[in-house]
Amino acid sequence: MTSPLRVLFKDARHAFRLDELGMEIMRIALPAALALMADPVASLIDTAFIGHIGQLELSFMSFNRDLPHLFMLQF
Repeated sequence: MTSPLRVLFKDARHAFRLDELGMEIMRIALPAALALMADPVASLIDTAFIGHIGQLELSFMSFNRDLPHLFMLQF
């Protein structure tokens, strides 16, 4: 029995060639992927440091962090 992921990524090696176009895509995509991974890590570190200050500050920080996301979802 084949897993659904194996079926989905069966021909992935053909999509990710290391020719000129593939390398250009990697030069663009890699920094974007790293930036997307860095944002939650920075948020986790902020939460850990603010959590040592107090509960009120931690609750305000979580509200303040979620507020811009609500505005971004509107557009």
